[in-house]
Amino acid sequence: MARPPSSNSKRNRKRREEYGKERLLEKIALFEEFEDTFLPQLKKLLQEGADSEKMRSEMAPILTAKLLSMAITEKDTAKALSVIKDQLDRTEGKAKERIETEHKFAKLTDDELDSLLESRLKETDLADEDQDPAAH
Repeated sequence: MARPPSSNSKRNRKRREEYGKERLLEKIALFEEFEDTFLPQLKKLLQEGADSEKMRSEMAPILTAKLLSMAITEKDTAKALSVIKDQLDRTEGKAKERIETEHKFAKLTDDELDSLLESRLKETDLADEDQDPAAH
């Protein structure tokens, strides 16, 4: 469905009205589908005393199938890809991104690391030989 033109000519106003009617009819059809399929199942689950987790697990396969069927019939490719990606992320998990980091001490030699460690210990007075060991 194309977006309505923005001009205020009579022809374009008529197109906008038709577009609005199409959107309204789509919304009504979706609500009727919800009322006919999903709502009775939800009512049944509530009458059985199902908690939110049970309702989610019962409805998830139905809703997933509905979303994927919408993605298949969607004319807007970006919306279809978004739905498909979201479903894959939920079911398969998101792809892990590998991040390469290098520690700031990675290129130091053992002697340099020892020297650095000793200087840091001295700064905190942990390596001070004159300090009383009973004070720790």
